Amino acid sequence: MINTESHKKIDYHIHFVEDNFVNLQEEGSKNVELKKLTTEYVYKINMIIKGNWAFDERFKEELSNLQKRIQEKLKKN
Repeated sequence: MINTESHKKIDYHIHFVEDNFVNLQEEGSKNVELKKLTTEYVYKINMIIKGNWAFDERFKEELSNLQKRIQEKLKKN
């Protein structure tokens, strides 16, 4: 979930597409938004992970893998 300025919670699917880029697809939407993995963006992803999902045991391995992939992509820069 990403909290937007209006504090509306939106579910996104995050797909890595190429070095330093991800596709974000809003839950239930056909629109896909390409985002560059900037430092600020990675920080937001980490906050999402820590703030919304970290408490859930089912997601721990998946989120750990996501964080590793983000770090690997940033190291390639």
